[in-house]
Amino acid sequence: YGIGIDITERKRIEQNNQFLFNITEELAHLSDPTQMMATVGAKLSQYLNASRCSFTEYDLSRQISTVTHD
Repeated sequence: YGIGIDITERKRIEQNNQFLFNITEELAHLSDPTQMMATVGAKLSQYLNASRCSFTEYDLSRQISTVTHD
C-alpha cells in the first residue's frame, strides 16, 4: 500500500513563479516601453501556447478600447 499525493497545483505554482521570475529578469535589462511590451507579449504567448498576445487600453469615459501592442 502507498500514499499518493497530487502535486499538480504545486507544480503549476512553481512554473508560474519561474515564468514571472524570467520575465522580471529580462525586463530589468530593458528601458524602452515598446521593447518591454514586445518582450512580455512574446513570452506570455509562448508560455500560454497562444498564437498571439495583445495589450489594450480602455477609456472608461469614452468606452473605447485601443490595442496598444499586438
